[in-house]
Amino acid sequence: MLDTGIGIELAEQGRIFGDFYQVANVDRDRERGMGLGLAIAQRSAQLLGGTIQVRSLPGRGSMFSVTLPAMQEPGPAPTQPAAAPAGRRRGAVLVIDDDPQLTEAMQRLLAEWGYPSITAHNVATAVAGAGNAEAHDGIGLILADYQLGGGASGIDAIRAVREHLERDVPAIIVTGNTSVEAAESASRQGHPLLHKPVDPEALLALLER
Repeated sequence: MLDTGIGIELAEQGRIFGDFYQVANVDRDRERGMGLGLAIAQRSAQLLGGTIQVRSLPGRGSMFSVTLPAMQEPGPAPTQPAAAPAGRRRGAVLVIDDDPQLTEAMQRLLAEWGYPSITAHNVATAVAGAGNAEAHDGIGLILADYQLGGGASGIDAIRAVREHLERDVPAIIVTGNTSVEAAESASRQGHPLLHKPVDPEALLALLER
């Protein structure tokens, strides 16, 4: 793929494949995307045994290339279903955030890691989604934004879902709020807290724990 855009400085070229990283978007303008496209492309290429490379000149544009191995004949189909990946929690992850772009991005990231998920944008849809999920594998974990629309919080949503399901589903709070109040509120409820933009390695460590 070749473009004639602004190009990428050499010092940035090793960082553009990181999750949520975007060149020249320090204000985190969501209309310019989530910074997941190249990270997903790189992992997809690696899963296929290939590589992805970039060549770029500032002011001239960038060229991305993907190299994949030659296709081999498929082996015999397995007679037994594959086992679930080690460390994966039973049930879906309930992602609660009032920003549809963020819920979609998080859902894609979770899918890459092998975690099924459902999304909700407020307390009511979180409770409804959790109730519907109980007919299948249920909810294994809640991942909630601290500040939701209408004055509600992720803590309110977690409490409502737990009361509806009548069990203490493990939960993680995600927030761009760096105030002491947010940290103390999460701590009082026993919820681990991650700040946006979320560090994927920290999130994955919490999920697998």
